[in-house]
Amino acid sequence: MPNPVGELYAAGGQSQSRARDDGQSEELMDQLPTSAVIIVLAWTALAVALGGYLLARRGVRIAGRSRIEPPANFGNLLILFFIVAGVWIGIPSFLGSMRGKELSTVEMVSVGAVSNLVGILVFFIGNGAMRRGGMGGLRMAEGGIRRGIGWGVVGLLLIEPLIFWSGVLTEWFYRKYGIEHPGAHEMLEVLGSSHKLWFQALIVVTAVVLAPIFEEILFRGLIQTLIGQGRTGIQTPENRPSVGRAWLAIFLSALLFASVHEPWTMPPIFVLALCLGYAYERTGNLWTSITMHALFNLVSVVQYQWLMIH
Repeated sequence: MPNPVGELYAAGGQSQSRARDDGQSEELMDQLPTSAVIIVLAWTALAVALGGYLLARRGVRIAGRSRIEPPANFGNLLILFFIVAGVWIGIPSFLGSMRGKELSTVEMVSVGAVSNLVGILVFFIGNGAMRRGGMGGLRMAEGGIRRGIGWGVVGLLLIEPLIFWSGVLTEWFYRKYGIEHPGAHEMLEVLGSSHKLWFQALIVVTAVVLAPIFEEILFRGLIQTLIGQGRTGIQTPENRPSVGRAWLAIFLSALLFASVHEPWTMPPIFVLALCLGYAYERTGNLWTSITMHALFNLVSVVQYQWLMIH
């Protein structure tokens, strides 16, 4: 059962580029305030310049080392994946069946927060108990937090315009072929309309803190690692993963990540997931993708609220 808060996607390119009720076809960017257009174009220029500089200095090579050492850790990591995924799916399903009817919005958000939090705790306890190296095995040890957060900020600066323009392109495609979809994610609309401060805070905390941590643990830390560095994944000198296997893992984990989100958001979410997966492989630090994911959701929330005001 997908986590509704974890599906936050408030791409200005999609949620703010819908046709008006009069049915007239408008230019997508014309529907944004002038200040928003300036910000988008300036951010895009910054991302292109920064990306060009980093490519010239560092290249695009995936340089991460093995995250499954020794080989016995593969089986333990696989068991841990099933436990964590079972908690994520099982808690909402169990509470939904106990309720006997469809959960209300407040209940959905609350259950999503609980399942994310429990999943995170289960992972940290299980990973420390079952795998040699604990958090260091997935590059989540204390020493990597500051570096991971720093690269996560840089990563967000690079990918945000890409996600925005992929949203614009997706919206153009939907309009061209008459595909209808909601104007924004349900949770964002609830956030904008709710007058309960505690409920607004719960949505924001879940979207910006709990969901990014849990989803990066599940999709990048577990799924991507298992696919890319399974028993036959370490094939190159210096104990480095196969580059082809690493890219396959990035693609498949991104596909799975996009598939648990709202169908109409899947194209830009898939692009986001590819970027998160590459960042994880490139830095070998899960805090990098967690930070990028958290900041992306934060920007989405702020962007949606700001555009609604204007």
